[in-house]
Amino acid sequence: MKIKRIFFWFIIAFVSFAVGIILMNFIIMPLIVRHGNIVTVPDITEMKFEEAEKLLKSMKLEPYIELYDFDPAVPENYVFKQEPLPGTELKISRRVKLWISKGQKKILIPFLEGLPLIQAENILQRFELKVAKVETVESDSIPPGRVIKTYPSSNTPVNKHTGIRLIISKSSEEEGFPMPNLFGRNLTEVEKPLREMGLIIGNITYIQSENGEGGEIILQSPQPEVLVSSGDTITLVVTKAAADTTEIKEGEEEEENQPPDN
Repeated sequence: MKIKRIFFWFIIAFVSFAVGIILMNFIIMPLIVRHGNIVTVPDITEMKFEEAEKLLKSMKLEPYIELYDFDPAVPENYVFKQEPLPGTELKISRRVKLWISKGQKKILIPFLEGLPLIQAENILQRFELKVAKVETVESDSIPPGRVIKTYPSSNTPVNKHTGIRLIISKSSEEEGFPMPNLFGRNLTEVEKPLREMGLIIGNITYIQSENGEGGEIILQSPQPEVLVSSGDTITLVVTKAAADTTEIKEGEEEEENQPPDN
């Protein structure tokens, strides 16, 4: 009887020991190890790449550059996107994808040499660039009133809305320079460049537009390519938007329908 009791407690002790080993190996230890291998992904957006890389490596995470792309709102070499998102729990040694900004997209300054000033300004406007200053110098090789050079020079990468300095050719006052072609251009677009060339806008005649749009130059004097000088006055014929005649007609009909006064 005593032997059976000893054997019984031996079996209980053995089973308890075995269960303890199983619990330790398959439940408790994995939880401990798993907890030690999990980190929370930090927020590294708007950080310099070198700083983000250093932080991730200190947390035993692997930084991985997914893409370089232009972003006008984020400076060059800064992180503007990450994956996984901040706050995500991740095992150590896992990758964190980074999107790195190349800054604002650059614009190549167009080639403007030999073009009339007004045309050069219109091209710069289409490229979302500005004219910072217009200077005139005498030139034997470039006709008067045309672009000799730009600063910065053509094909130079610049940011949007950068001011470009234009160097325009001029000749002696006796020779003058060719009158630019203003036909089809909008009056508001040519006023400034004409002033910069020293030309004075004199009389402007407005006529009603056939297509309903106003501001288009349809006649000019002097004519294109006629030699002019600084201080000369030019006259223009410009379209004006069609008037709303509906109300006028309705008013006339009301007057016609009114009974005559006794």
